[in-house]
Amino acid sequence: MLGLRAPAQVCKEDRKFCIIYPNDKYKVMYWDVIISIILLITCFLTPLNMAFSDELDNVMWYTIMNNVIDFIFLLDIFVNFMTAIQRD
Repeated sequence: MLGLRAPAQVCKEDRKFCIIYPNDKYKVMYWDVIISIILLITCFLTPLNMAFSDELDNVMWYTIMNNVIDFIFLLDIFVNFMTAIQRD
């Protein structure tokens, strides 16, 4: 992947419960990819939202999808608050 360094090895007994380490496999491989895909979807849907907002407000699945995307972005804020910073 672009710009990723080799993960620093952290012993299991050194790991804290509520901290997400920046080089964790799940954070790097899954969460960041999911957020990137959702950002691309949002970049496509925002102009549609601005152009056809009156018609799209009546479409139930579109409204639910927007609310789910907003909730995932809210979760991303909490994930970023819980992610440790790696200093060299």
